[in-house]
Amino acid sequence: MNKKGSIMLIVIIFMLVASIVIAAAITMLLSTSTSTTKVEDGQMAYQSAESGGEEAVLQLLRDPSFQGTETNIPAGQANFDITVSASWPKQIDSYGKFGVFTRH
Repeated sequence: MNKKGSIMLIVIIFMLVASIVIAAAITMLLSTSTSTTKVEDGQMAYQSAESGGEEAVLQLLRDPSFQGTETNIPAGQANFDITVSASWPKQIDSYGKFGVFTRH
C-alpha cells in the first residue's frame, strides 16, 4: 500500500510539472504572436510611407511646380500624408500610418 501511495505522489508531481511547462509554453506563444503582429503593423506603416514618397515623385513628374500637402490618402488599410517643399531642390516628407503606428 505504501508503494501505491508513492506512485500516486510521483504521478501528481509529474502532472504539476507538465502543467507548468505547458502554461509557460502557451504564454511564450501568445507573447511572440503579439510581437509579430506589432512588427507587421510597423512594416505596413513604413510601406505606406514609401508609397507616399512614390506618389509625391509622380506628382512632381506630372507637374514640376507641385507643392503643398496632401493628407489622409488611402493605401489599402493604411494612410499616408505627403508634403512637398516649394523651393528647389524639392524636399518630400511622407508619413505612413497603419493602426497605431506611424513611420516617416
